[in-house]
Formats: sequence, C-alpha cells, structure tokens
Amino acid sequence: MLALLAAAALAAAPPAPSPLGPELWRGARVGMTPDQVHALFPMARNAPSNLITRPPVANAVVGGSAVWAVDEEVFGRPSYATYYFGPAGLLEVVVNVKDLRLRHTRDNFEVARAIRSGLLQYYGRPTVCEDTAKRGLDRLDCRWVTPSVQVGLSYVDYGGLSPNLDVAVRALAGRLHETGPVFGRHGAT
Repeated sequence: MLALLAAAALAAAPPAPSPLGPELWRGARVGMTPDQVHALFPMARNAPSNLITRPPVANAVVGGSAVWAVDEEVFGRPSYATYYFGPAGLLEVVVNVKDLRLRHTRDNFEVARAIRSGLLQYYGRPTVCEDTAKRGLDRLDCRWVTPSVQVGLSYVDYGGLSPNLDVAVRALAGRLHETGPVFGRHGAT
C-alpha cells in the first residue's frame, strides 16, 4: 500500500526542471527563464519592441524573442546586452557596443579589433576571422567555437554612416535557423 501511495505521489509531482546549459554571459545560462535572468540583472529593462517584431537582428537565432536589455561593458567599451528566449528558455545573448561614431571608420575598426583581442585572450584562436575593407564596406567577422558555446564578433560599417559592432554568444546546437554576417554565412557546426 505504501509503495502504491509513493508511486502515485511521484506521478503527481511536477517534472524535475531540466538542467541549465552553459553560461553565455555574466552568469546567464542557456535554458534560464526570463525571471531567472531578471533576478541576475535587476536593473534590466524590457528590450525594445522593434527587436521582437522586426527580425533579423544581426546574429540572432530565428525564433527567439528579445526580452531583456541590460547596460553592460565589453572589454572596456560601453554596450548593452539583449537576452533572447525561446520556448525552452534563454537561447542567446547579443552584446551591442554603443557610442561608435559616424564617419570615424578607422577609430571604430580599432575598437572592433580591441574587442577581438579580448575575445582571443578569453576563447583562444577563432575558427573563422575575416578582416576586410573594400568599396566603402568595412567588416570584421570572427567566430569561436568551444565545446559548449559559439561566439561571433561582427563589425560592419558601410560608408562611415552605419557602424555596428556586436558580440553574440549562444550554446552549440544542431543546425539552427540563423541570420547575420557571422553565423548566417558560416553556419553552425
């Protein structure tokens, strides 16, 4: 009789939460809920609504929705991190560097290269890294693949008028639907 009651209690108990995946950014781990990430970053604000409804966001996993944005710093540069969630929890963090200056491509490129140097020290040699400048389009695209995460650095500046520099960190997974210069062109491994 006791065994029957114990079996009934186990059947009625909610399933154990699945273990969290690897750390993506400052303690945020793959699979965390929006509430868990907010607990890590109480100063987080809602992500801009245009990120949710207007994909593609560079390097974002298609199917994820931006929920939180947090002011950050990446290798000494002011930035903000956007946390993307899917049905299974946290998918990816995209850190966008702020304060890039229009028509200052050389200075902006140096900032991108300095962040690449920081990532090199942290993750080692990148799997892919392209540093190109031609016909007014300046790019630095690098990707690191570790046993648990994939990291992409993307700097794009077209004609000195639209500089964008971001670092995207996500767990390794099967073939994801991806967008953006780093992950979209080279695909997941």
